[in-house]
Amino acid sequence: MLSTYIIDILKVIISIVVVILLILLAWWILWKLILSQVNFFRELAGLPKLPPPKTHKKRQSSQYSIPNSPIRQHSRHSSSSKRLSRQYDKR
Repeated sequence: MLSTYIIDILKVIISIVVVILLILLAWWILWKLILSQVNFFRELAGLPKLPPPKTHKKRQSSQYSIPNSPIRQHSRHSSSSKRLSRQYDKR
């Protein structure tokens, strides 16, 4: 009878230890991947702030920077009105 109580208590203690270990493992993984880069968590851990990231000028692709492309020359209204007039002409 006493051994069943001891076994039940050990089961509870082992379950609590496993849950705490899983939480610590998840925190460690998140720290390595994400949280170490957030200044708020770095301050909580007593670490110095990260320097701000350097900004790089984005390169524009040549296909998007064509000033006289046919798409830019025609407005949406003119093309949609042409489509509508074609539909009514067919009837």
